[in-house]
Amino acid sequence: MGQMINIVFDPFQIIIDIVGKRWPHVCCDVCSARSDDYDKGKAFTLFVDGSDDVEIVIDPRESYEDCVEGLAHELAHVVLGKSYSGRDGRGHGPEWWRVFTIINNDYYRVVDGIDSIE
Repeated sequence: MGQMINIVFDPFQIIIDIVGKRWPHVCCDVCSARSDDYDKGKAFTLFVDGSDDVEIVIDPRESYEDCVEGLAHELAHVVLGKSYSGRDGRGHGPEWWRVFTIINNDYYRVVDGIDSIE
């Protein structure tokens, strides 16, 4: 007997598919961990020094909606890469806002049933 439980609507996968379609070069791992273990915000990106490895960490204690938005937020950082520091020195500048807005708008188009990823 096969798996009987299926997730039929997965906002995380929708965001991952959007980013993969628009920026196929993006490669990272996403995990959940208590952010106070890292002394960071509710979601953050770790660019591993001396490596191409990238990890997004999302605090599972946050609301589901905040976790989904956190994934989109952090993937915008991954799209731009480690060297993009933005205006605030933490990666939030005009280019980051442009990428995040694209991800966010595409996500809501899918969620609102206006478009599909495929």
